[in-house]
Amino acid sequence: MAWESEDSRHEGYIEYVFADGFAGSGWSVDGVMVTTNPDGSPIPYGDRPASRPPAGIVGWRVACNCDGRRGAWRGELWSRGETSDVKRRILAVPDDQVDDIDGLPAGRLLHDQWVRHLGPAFAELVDVRAAAAAVELARDGLNAAVAAARAAGASWEAVGDAAGITRQSAHERWGTR
Repeated sequence: MAWESEDSRHEGYIEYVFADGFAGSGWSVDGVMVTTNPDGSPIPYGDRPASRPPAGIVGWRVACNCDGRRGAWRGELWSRGETSDVKRRILAVPDDQVDDIDGLPAGRLLHDQWVRHLGPAFAELVDVRAAAAAVELARDGLNAAVAAARAAGASWEAVGDAAGITRQSAHERWGTR
C-alpha cells in the first residue's frame, strides 16, 4: 500500500527489510519482491532477484518517492522482535501478518513517521487524524451501547440521562437506528 501527500509531491510506502540489507516494497505469490539494494538504490525491474518469504523479514522502513524520485527519503529502521518496544523501534509482527502490516497498529506508527517527514504542517495532521479516529471509535461505541441498552429494555429517558442529554434528544438521535 502507498500513501500520497495532499500536494501529490510525495508517495510513501513500507519497505520490508532482510538481514542482508536488501528490501522489498511489494508482494508476489512467492513473497516479498526485492526492489532495493542494501545501499538504498533501486534495483531495475529486469535485474531483481527472486521474491523472498515473509519469515526472512527482520524489519521495516518507510520510504518516500519525493517529487517522483524513487526512495528519495528513507525513515529509520524498525526491527522485528519477539515483543514490541516503540521507544527502541521494535515491532512484534507474526509471519502471517507481515503482509498486512498497514492494517496493524505497527503500520500506523510507520505511516506517522512518513507524515512527519512531510513537514510540520503535515505532521500536525497526525494528531488531528488520531483524534478524529478516537472520536469515530467513541461514536461507534456509544451507538452500540445505546442499542444494547434499548434491547435490554432501557427507556429513552434512562438513555438520555446516561448520555447527558434529554429523553427527546436521545430518541431523535438513536430512535431510527
